[in-house]
Amino acid sequence: MSVRIQISLWGYDVLTSKCQRGSAEFAILMRGIVVEHSRDGKVERIMEIRCELEEAKLLLALATKVYPGSGHPKSY
Repeated sequence: MSVRIQISLWGYDVLTSKCQRGSAEFAILMRGIVVEHSRDGKVERIMEIRCELEEAKLLLALATKVYPGSGHPKSY
C-alpha cells in the first residue's frame, strides 16, 4: 500500500541529519519533494514523501527515536 507523508521542512532537515547516509531511511527521505500549499492566505512549503507502508514504518521509527515521547499511535 502506498502512503503519502507530509512533514515540515524543519522536521525533514532534522530527520535527514540524524540518520546514516547509506541507510534505508535516508534513501526514503531523499525521494521527498518540496510542495507548496496555501494556508490562511500564505504559501507554506512542506516536504511530501510517497512511499510504501513498510517504508513509512521505518520513518516513524526514526522519528520516534529522534523525538522520544512524541505520542505516535502504536497500531497501524
